[in-house]
Amino acid sequence: MKNVLPIIVTFLLSLSANAQNLLAISPELITENSMVKAEKTTVAKTSLKAADYKNLVKEYSATLKTNPKDADTYYKRGEAYRALKDYKEAIADYNVTIKFNPTNTTAIYNRGLSRMHLGDFRGAYGDLSKVVKSNPNDKEAYYNRALCRMNMDNARGAISDFNMVLKLDPNDTEAYYNRGIMKFETSDNKGACADWNKIAEKDPRAVRALKKYCK
Repeated sequence: MKNVLPIIVTFLLSLSANAQNLLAISPELITENSMVKAEKTTVAKTSLKAADYKNLVKEYSATLKTNPKDADTYYKRGEAYRALKDYKEAIADYNVTIKFNPTNTTAIYNRGLSRMHLGDFRGAYGDLSKVVKSNPNDKEAYYNRALCRMNMDNARGAISDFNMVLKLDPNDTEAYYNRGIMKFETSDNKGACADWNKIAEKDPRAVRALKKYCK
């Protein structure tokens, strides 16, 4: 089962007023990568307290003083920083990890999530694009890239990514709802209403959208 990290996404003012109203009742989700192999799971996947993460940062920092080329420890410290919501430091450590191992898609993915938290949607888009190129079946990467495209005023690109999410998981309610918003934004009202209608029994937001925009 995937883990999700709630975040209110700042959407561009160029979206229509109606689309902004729909988004206002739809707090987006940055989706954590559930496809990470067990051996790549790190401290950020646990339920440690903030004090524990701070201690881990100290431990990892001490290790790096004696072994400054330990890419795995940089990655683990980056995960600890991300758990503490210190996204700038997390990105710095992911950068080092990726420098040592450019094919570490887990670090690239998590750097993308951290960039999203900081509002760097173009940077996050670049990271997530690398992930889906490496793994075309990574649903979470497509979903988060769609959110980036929504914030980059690229509704059609977002629709394309939501299409991939739904191809991989036809039951993803969030993808249907948000694809509906983007279809509405591109004046495809019929398509938007069709998406919301598919999830109306599961999602009260879709019911409200149908009543207001699909009469």
